[in-house]
Amino acid sequence: WYQCDQIGTPQELTDEEGRIAWAADYKVWGEARVRETALRTGTDDGSVQRRTGHGPMGWGEAASAHRPPAHVDQPFRFQGQQFDEETGLHYNRFRYYDPVVGRFVSQDPIGLRGGTNLFTYAPNPIDWSDPWGLTGAKGTLDGKNIPNKSQTGLSTGEGGGGIHNPAVQEAYDNVPMEHRTPIYHGECAEADAMSKAANAAGITTFEKLKEMVDGAISKVWRNDKKMKPMPACPSCAHVQKQLGINDDCKK
Repeated sequence: WYQCDQIGTPQELTDEEGRIAWAADYKVWGEARVRETALRTGTDDGSVQRRTGHGPMGWGEAASAHRPPAHVDQPFRFQGQQFDEETGLHYNRFRYYDPVVGRFVSQDPIGLRGGTNLFTYAPNPIDWSDPWGLTGAKGTLDGKNIPNKSQTGLSTGEGGGGIHNPAVQEAYDNVPMEHRTPIYHGECAEADAMSKAANAAGITTFEKLKEMVDGAISKVWRNDKKMKPMPACPSCAHVQKQLGINDDCKK
């Protein structure tokens, strides 16, 4: 069983009797020091630590030679990341992360739409988890024909439903492949808010959807304390142009 902290980083691995089979301490950006613990209940304060990063103090014969037979290795580190023993890096689905320096070693797959620093991790890994390398978003769709005059949406990473209406699906299907946002096409807060509005109004066709949202205003922001405005991604921008929706965050 995994025993994790508040953002899902494994702290200990225990067996059915509660004995610790694996435990680690972490530096702030995710570099782990795996404890050479015995399989017993409680924390072994006198345990030997071995670094699992890269470089001269990384994995090697000297560190492995002292590993007790009962010790179990597991690869998971920060939420969504897997430790790569050969490189000391963390595999994060679309790119690799270096926990020693606190930076990705490959660029953000969404490019400059994620910010000017293509290699940064989350602003604060103690409070944030970003398993997909994408920050969550929240938004509203406001208009005179929108049910209740306003509908709220979330990106799928924040628990939103993405596209869940046939008319909205048709609108996003109309986006040419070369204009679609890589990885998360149709998973933005805009798609969720539009789907909620269409479902509430009982709309199932593209024509009726256009009638309802024509002239409406979309506003999306990062779902964090700073609430930084987020202009529509290429997919959502194309859909908004089709339907006559105004992006309030467009620069």
